[in-house]
Amino acid sequence: MPLGLGGESMPHFWSLAVEEQFYLLWPFLVHRRSPKQVLQLCLMLALLGIGLRIGLLALGASPVLVYMITPSQFDALAFGGALAAVLKLPRVLPRLVERRGSILSSAVLIALIGLGITHGYPSYSFLGQTLGYALLAIVFTLGIAAALGGECASTSRWTNWLRAASLRAVGKYSYAMYIFHKPIHDFVGKPILQQMQYMGFATTQSVAISLAYLILGTLIIFLAGALSYHLFEKHFLDLKSKVSKIMST
Repeated sequence: MPLGLGGESMPHFWSLAVEEQFYLLWPFLVHRRSPKQVLQLCLMLALLGIGLRIGLLALGASPVLVYMITPSQFDALAFGGALAAVLKLPRVLPRLVERRGSILSSAVLIALIGLGITHGYPSYSFLGQTLGYALLAIVFTLGIAAALGGECASTSRWTNWLRAASLRAVGKYSYAMYIFHKPIHDFVGKPILQQMQYMGFATTQSVAISLAYLILGTLIIFLAGALSYHLFEKHFLDLKSKVSKIMST
């Protein structure tokens, strides 16, 4: 799409493309590598991703292109891979549990510093696309690390809300919810809002209408995601154990 070669009916699918390319390539990159080797690989990829964004922007590339292409997301993917590798190292998990509070505080502090430096993490500014993307990746990686430490701590309470049934359900259906949210908004939500404008409702200026639209839209998207999961996705996910057996033989 940034190159003008695709349509705009499903513009949010760029992130799914990045995700699927990661799933396809990552196993080959980490196969038979030790955790330390994976850490080295992740550091190299993170620096490559940041450097590539700086280079593309310096050459005058479209900010949309820099935002969407997979190599520009190398640091975000690499930081997640680095966390998985770190957890494989000896005596790391007990330290993670012990320092979970300071890790979370560090994440919040870095997020606030980045917020000030980049002026709000804009998606398409030079600072936002170079330093901002990297800082956000670090913040969320630290947040996940802190949550893992809290999950493993028998006395931790701050992660209990993450176990809420409603949040777990959203997590289960999130893939389909992401797929459906854009077409439902474009092909159902927008026509309804336009019709309401013709009837005299100030939909763009009413807080009550906006809030009602947000709540109702979220519920509809959640139901669409649940239907997709149980009627479609679940049957493919059930094949994972069979595929694993085939790959292990």
